[in-house]
Amino acid sequence: MNSDQKIERLTALRDAYDGCSRCGLCDPRGRSRANVVFGGTNVDADVMIIGEGPGAQEDENGVPFWAEARSGEMVDKFLASMNSSREEVWIDNMVMCRATSMEDPDKDRPPSKTELAACRDRLSEVIHIVDPKVILLLGRTALKLAKKWGDYEDKEVVAVREGITSIVREPDPRRLALEVPGSMSTVRYTAFATFHPAYLLRLKEADLNRKNSDLEMAWRVWRHAFRMADSFNYIYEGTVPPQRGVDVE
Repeated sequence: MNSDQKIERLTALRDAYDGCSRCGLCDPRGRSRANVVFGGTNVDADVMIIGEGPGAQEDENGVPFWAEARSGEMVDKFLASMNSSREEVWIDNMVMCRATSMEDPDKDRPPSKTELAACRDRLSEVIHIVDPKVILLLGRTALKLAKKWGDYEDKEVVAVREGITSIVREPDPRRLALEVPGSMSTVRYTAFATFHPAYLLRLKEADLNRKNSDLEMAWRVWRHAFRMADSFNYIYEGTVPPQRGVDVE
């Protein structure tokens, strides 16, 4: 599938979900939904980044990990440290609409199983269209959504029982297998999981400065994901990879 065909199919998919009413997030109690936040940006991305769902600024602006939001700023810093940018990756979320607390409509919450299920087919279709070499999952919700996970070399992909913290804190980033069902067949993608920026932003300065901090471990996973995509490009296309893992203030 060439770039033009991908853009055509993604545009059709975006139109199909515009004004989506497949779950209760279409009519949140106590507030109005501003936007259905579809993913972007590079349809030929080697790396796809998937988070949980839009926050207040993403809902307002219609862009996942909005650059002026704190989580979006951190994503941009991670990308810059990988010698990359938004223009080189595809960024998406498990759900397209902001999930908030019923008691406090200004407070975000994790999407429910029903809400995640309502967006699953849409996300599977996006993954098949973009067809990335590596998928980087941000946060426990992105990890828990997948039906089947395992070490990539396993003949049978089985559910991973560890949580996001255990996986990220392993000495070497674990290569996971994400099986994405499609209309014709199920495709297995290489995936890595790391902390969501929102979690990292809550860490205290003392936690950030210690050796093997969660921020450092998260950065290692980002670097490993990009280097894995680069290795595929080098093996199959002969493309010399750029430097990855540059320290950024």
